[in-house]
Amino acid sequence: NLDWWEVEYIETNPVIFVREPSDGIPWMAVGFPANMSPYTGMNLSGIAVSSNEVNAPLEGEVKREGRSHVQMVREVLRSCHTLEEAEAFLRAQDHASAETLVVSDGPQQKAAAFEMTAVSFAARYLNDDDVVWATNHFVDPSMEATQEPQDPGTSSHNRYARLAQFLSPGETDSVLGSLDVAGGIAILRDTYNVYTGLTEDPMDLNGATLGAN
Repeated sequence: NLDWWEVEYIETNPVIFVREPSDGIPWMAVGFPANMSPYTGMNLSGIAVSSNEVNAPLEGEVKREGRSHVQMVREVLRSCHTLEEAEAFLRAQDHASAETLVVSDGPQQKAAAFEMTAVSFAARYLNDDDVVWATNHFVDPSMEATQEPQDPGTSSHNRYARLAQFLSPGETDSVLGSLDVAGGIAILRDTYNVYTGLTEDPMDLNGATLGAN
């Protein structure tokens, strides 16, 4: 699932890349032909990573030099056996841009959303219901001042709020405690707009819903 614009070449040519480094952990990434940098992947130690670009960082929170986050995804997959190792690695890097990396540790049943800019860093771990989610803006209170304010109804906030409806107890559409692969696919295809209360056309890629982004 790449929440990009519509690119037929990517949609019709998915590729699973498998790497078996002599000095690291075997890992895989899902991408497309000529996709050299992993945006999402998993390694043989049970670490899975997904990248979520933050679209509105303040100018002082990014810089021209430093490591890209897709480079960091690749290194986490190649070298990290645990969530703790992944966090230590990410905190030690020279960051250039603004990104949220969601890292899960299957064997330990742990996960975190690491919110990062060139100068700021925060970690959101599993909540009391054992879930954590992210879209394309920072949520941790310490990171609010690192990004431009966005108006209600913007894509990232809409999608984050819709995930909250799926992943929080007491919500009408909550799947908490019963989420499986089919349920995950249904969430990714969901086209309910929490801002307008309307269901969007799934072919209208306006970014306002999970399934139209």
